[in-house]
Amino acid sequence: MSYCLNPDCQNPQNLDGRKYCLVCGSKLLLKDQYQAIKPIGNGGFGRTFLAEDANRLNALCVAVFSSAPHTRQY
Repeated sequence: MSYCLNPDCQNPQNLDGRKYCLVCGSKLLLKDQYQAIKPIGNGGFGRTFLAEDANRLNALCVAVFSSAPHTRQY
């Protein structure tokens, strides 16, 4: 099972092997490497997922999807 990273997706669960969400059309791989399997937390800076790393033989890992824009204040 793959999980859509779009926070507005109405049905974020997708079948394995998909590159794009069947419902909203969003790309399912974060940075073309991490495939979210299920959400494990969220907060003010983003959401955290259990994911598979495509560059490491699909080893399980934690991926953070930041929903806040990256800005610097000087």
